Amino acid sequence: MTPLVSAIVSSYKSERFMRGLLEDLERQTLADRLEIVVVDSNSPENEGAIVREFQERYDNLVYLRTEERENSHVSFNRAIQMARGKYVTLANTDDRHRQDGLEKMAEALEGHPEAALVYADVALTVQENATLEQGPIGGYLRWPDFDPRLLFQMCYLGPQPMWRRGLHERYGYFDPEFWSAGDYEFWLRLARRETFLHIPEVLGLYLYSPNGNELRDKALSCRESELARERYWPPEWGKRPIPFALNPFFVQDLSAQGRARQVEILRQLGVNSYHQGDRTGAKNAFALAHRMDPKDLGALVSLGRILLEEGKFAEAFRYLQIAAEENPEDVDSQVGLALAAGKIHDSKTFRRAFQRARSLNPRHPLVLQMGSWHRLR
Repeated sequence: MTPLVSAIVSSYKSERFMRGLLEDLERQTLADRLEIVVVDSNSPENEGAIVREFQERYDNLVYLRTEERENSHVSFNRAIQMARGKYVTLANTDDRHRQDGLEKMAEALEGHPEAALVYADVALTVQENATLEQGPIGGYLRWPDFDPRLLFQMCYLGPQPMWRRGLHERYGYFDPEFWSAGDYEFWLRLARRETFLHIPEVLGLYLYSPNGNELRDKALSCRESELARERYWPPEWGKRPIPFALNPFFVQDLSAQGRARQVEILRQLGVNSYHQGDRTGAKNAFALAHRMDPKDLGALVSLGRILLEEGKFAEAFRYLQIAAEENPEDVDSQVGLALAAGKIHDSKTFRRAFQRARSLNPRHPLVLQMGSWHRLR
């Protein structure tokens, strides 16, 4: 039977992870429709013996050992070319999955034919061969919904996305010249024309390790990521936003307190981007904060101000109206609403917001500037 999903594995000096990885994959609720393709990149360790042991028990494993050491993206390309599944997913040797994780992602692709790729939130651990069920868990990566422009500020698809294998016929394979950010390069290649789907559930476990592909050589990862951004940013999108200097999607817990901390980080990223002259990046950060907390005052007012500067007065009015209604004692909300109302010629709202702002702080600079305008109206 043709598998529905092919999990592709690149292995080099991964003997200590291989048994746990194969047990994790064979426990998947999708295991009867799963193919596991392992490419052993001439590893000096004994991964092959472990794979052969599992092959005696399971008939869904494919194993290839190369004659020379290759980077992981060359190995993944070999695995993709050998794969038979309708969908493909990365199965890093040191990461693990929720037992129904692969089934959830495959169902999402089956139910959303417009989506080229799906990705889910993940938990983080620093303990090798930990499981999602038993931990220990050190935090979570709660990713945003898909926004192609935001993807150019950071890779937020996580370590375990699943995508349609047929995409490689149209877009090619991972760039073999990339040692660290080859997957990110491919996602950016797709993102200009394809749609991705976020599953807001924790479906996997990521090992946060200094020996991992991303963290082992941070400078190389940054250089390759920037090269990919330069390569694929569409000029018609305008000025490219500055990449995030830190990850705003990490939270220590999934509580309301954790979400509030995430919103706070996003607001600060927005402020930093704005002061660096990166208005697009700032707007992206504030929009994410607003999406996470639709009533967050700082995000609402900041979005309103940026939209006013861009001449998008009606859109600015909507954000600032919410801010003013939810926070009637905040003078900046009232000032912003008055400015937006004036731009769209809503005299009634302008007078009400201006009078409220003046009562809160009659010496506010913008209140003083608007005073003469109010008298003229």
